[in-house]
Amino acid sequence: MLQPGPAARPSPPASSPCPPPPQPPPASARRRAALLAAAATAALPLLRPLRAAAFDGVPQFEGAGAAFDSAAASVVAVVGAAGDAAPPSAAGTGVVVAPRYVLTTSALADAIAATRAPSVVAADSRRLRVSVAAADGRRGVALLSVPDLPDTPAIAFARSAAARPGSPLFSVVASPSGGPPSLAGAGVLSGASRAVSLAGTGFSLIGALQTDAGAAPGAPVVDASGALVGLGVAPALADGDRSAPDGIGFALPADTLKEVVARLLGEAEAKRDRA
Repeated sequence: MLQPGPAARPSPPASSPCPPPPQPPPASARRRAALLAAAATAALPLLRPLRAAAFDGVPQFEGAGAAFDSAAASVVAVVGAAGDAAPPSAAGTGVVVAPRYVLTTSALADAIAATRAPSVVAADSRRLRVSVAAADGRRGVALLSVPDLPDTPAIAFARSAAARPGSPLFSVVASPSGGPPSLAGAGVLSGASRAVSLAGTGFSLIGALQTDAGAAPGAPVVDASGALVGLGVAPALADGDRSAPDGIGFALPADTLKEVVARLLGEAEAKRDRA
């Protein structure tokens, strides 16, 4: 005869299910985060001003600290003010291209010429009077005459035609107060022979260099040897673009600049001889 089995135990009351343990992010997300962190770490040295330490840990700029110092020695601040002791109402960067001559943008030259005290700020923080010696509005550059400029080395010119997309570049900007120049940015040449429109001038440049190396107006854009590859131009847009892409700048190439500077120097010297 069959014996009754043990009584069934009552089921425990239902309870809310426990949430699943957090899952680690996918491998692709982890790799992306690691790459971003590495990029941020590599960029930190570029945020520091001046000196060789600004390039520590950036392989493509290995040994570029001395090149930066060499380029910075030719950089001056270009300022305009209501008086010799007044704060600047217009300020920017210029670069020495010949004894007593500084190259900058024509927009900045026009701005300082409209003030009572146009000047450049020497390395010892003295303000030295300047005048616009010659200009090329179509290319957006001007040559300033600085008779009392102390011995300042002229920047060396590179062959900009030899630069290729991906070539490392950096740019240098001056301090309006006369402090040491600073690293404006470091990056690469991202394009050549670009057509750009100079904002507010009605002119276009053909053959401009495109870079993310901080090509501020008037700032020299140089290679890892410290030679001038291009000069940052006034705010510019690639033809057909409605707004400038963040972090992108345009520079007039050194090969063009050499020809322009030679012509402007000739005009300036002829003007001085007639005076």
